[in-house]
Amino acid sequence: MGISMVEVAAKAGVSVATVSRIMNGKTGFSEETRLKVEGVIAELGYQKNELASSLKRNNSQTIGVIIPSMTTNYHGLIVDGIETKAREAGYSVLLSHSGNDGEFLAQSLQTLGERRVQGILLVSIQPSQDELALLNKLRIPYLFISASSPKLSYPYVKIDDYQGAFEVTTYLISQGHQQIAFVGANLNDQVAGKPRLLGYQAALKAQGLVSQPELVLSGDFGLEKAKQGMLDLLRKKLPVTAVFAASDEAGIGVIKACLSQGLQVPRDISVCGFDDSQTALLSTPELTTLHQPLEEMGEKSVTKLIAVCEGQGSLTSEIFPHRLIERQSVKTL
Repeated sequence: MGISMVEVAAKAGVSVATVSRIMNGKTGFSEETRLKVEGVIAELGYQKNELASSLKRNNSQTIGVIIPSMTTNYHGLIVDGIETKAREAGYSVLLSHSGNDGEFLAQSLQTLGERRVQGILLVSIQPSQDELALLNKLRIPYLFISASSPKLSYPYVKIDDYQGAFEVTTYLISQGHQQIAFVGANLNDQVAGKPRLLGYQAALKAQGLVSQPELVLSGDFGLEKAKQGMLDLLRKKLPVTAVFAASDEAGIGVIKACLSQGLQVPRDISVCGFDDSQTALLSTPELTTLHQPLEEMGEKSVTKLIAVCEGQGSLTSEIFPHRLIERQSVKTL
């Protein structure tokens, strides 16, 4: 059976009328009392989510955003887009970090639910079945950015990572490169890492080339692991002429590794990134890369979410276009 308002009141040590007023966003009680009642609601687990329909009457005008971290330019651009459009619509943004491996996702969801956010955006996060169930229990509209799952159903916006990687690799082949390394992706990441690897391998096969396991070096999409992976590759003295870096930050790591070994990009080795973050423009040479409309994805996501929060339409998934940006880091052989 569900928990009644009487039980909530008894556990919190207040009257039923006080619980009712708090649930309906009324005033006339202390902050301490409000926190105590909301704490009891939270303690009741799933029953808290049943009570959330009453709490939603208090229009918080706040969108919760969960991200793995703010240390990457990639996530920063998405959040910039979210905040811009949220502000224009009169909403504030509340950020919460899930951790790079999502270890704090459940805690972030609970916190945002307690803060009565009207909607939740989850960036670069692939939830487990249990975490998605927890999200659904909050009964708050949500949308994922740069995430999807073949097994779980949820609304998302992203690019086609497989096709993007296919096009990057095909471009490198068109420039005369056949010995192409793939560096810096988290190969256990089903959202971006694995699809980009598969796109890379499919493009090689389409051009009659063989994917060589020794030319695939995993990482975490970051600079340091890509740099170390590239150094390991260079020490093997394999005849690599080009590197497809799984992100722009990984691309910078690859360039740094080459420079440390006396190699020039693109004179001695070509490098192509993925994302077209500001990092790509800060590298020397400027990085050829695949453009993701990161700010636009953030803007469109929060606009769609706010519309649903205000009773307009429903949330649907969307694939955003991508395009190759040619700069200075790839040489034609």
